[in-house]
Order: sequence, then C-alpha cells, then structure tokens
Amino acid sequence: EYLDRGLLLYPNKAGFYHNYGVALASKGDEKKAVPYFEKAIILDKNIYGAYVNLGLIRSHGGNNIEALKLLKKAMEINPDNFNVRNNYGSILLKLKKYQEAISQFKYVLNADPRNIPARLNLAYAYQDVGSYQEALEEYEVLKKFEINGMGRIYYGIASLYSQQKKYMKCRENLEISIREGFNVSE
Repeated sequence: EYLDRGLLLYPNKAGFYHNYGVALASKGDEKKAVPYFEKAIILDKNIYGAYVNLGLIRSHGGNNIEALKLLKKAMEINPDNFNVRNNYGSILLKLKKYQEAISQFKYVLNADPRNIPARLNLAYAYQDVGSYQEALEEYEVLKKFEINGMGRIYYGIASLYSQQKKYMKCRENLEISIREGFNVSE
C-alpha cells in the first residue's frame, strides 16, 4: 500500500520500484517483481540492488549467464559490497567457474571473516573441486559460530564425507544434522 502510494507520488524514483520488486520477490512472486527491477534500472543505472535482485531471479530461472552479467554490473557499481560479491561468486559457482568463485568468497572473508554465507559458499566451492580438507576446515570454522541452522553445516560435512566414501562419519554428521532440525529429505 505504501509503495503503491510512493509510486504515484514519485513515479520517477528508482528506489520505489526497487523496493516494490523486493516486496514482491519476498512474497515469492519473482515473475511480477521483474518489471519493477527493470524499471528501477531504467530510472537509475547505479541502483546496484536492482541488478542483484534481477540477477538472482534470472539464476533461479536457470539463466545463469544473464545472472552473471547482472551481478557483474552490480559489482562494477559497488565493488566493496560483500553481498554483491558473495552472490556474484555463487553464480560463478553454478557456472563451474570455481577459481573465480573462490577468489570472490576469499575477498569477502578477508575483510569479514565472520561472513557466514561467503564461508559456506567457499566450503561448497572447495568441495566441488575436490579440495576436501579445505572444505572441512571451512565447515569447522562455521561450527564455531553461534548461528541458526547448524543442521545445514552438519549436512554439508556429511556430504563431504560421503564424497570421500567415509560413510560412518557421514552417518554421524547426518544424525547431528537431523537433531539440529535440518530436514535432510529436502
């Protein structure tokens, strides 16, 4: 309601379009959010958040090449934003550009060692390239943090052990993951 009123009062303010898109996307209506992000970009070429959100929607739809272009533009606008870099890295990871992705996650962690999404993504990247010891080290750091969703961390460790055919350790971590409330069937 307030965003509708804002758009009527300020039809050329990119921020209102961006925020409207965010509201729609957070309600799960990414398809309706797209034109709002696109309009925000038309009105303000430097509204990096619209590039990020539009890129994530493109990625969810399977268009990771377009997503990467949008995230790259956001990174050009705001190169020191950790969220932008982490999302850029996650798209690189989906495209199997592992070393580039790892460098993005390390950039974030160098400046903010407690950045949980970047550390988790770095663990995934190491795991994907078969650097199991490095992945395990990242998971071990994550275990030291007081975070919600610890089951996800133990599930990642379990998958790491599964890839190495260490099935007893895999099972132990799956059991911890379940105790921590992670739904392993999903």
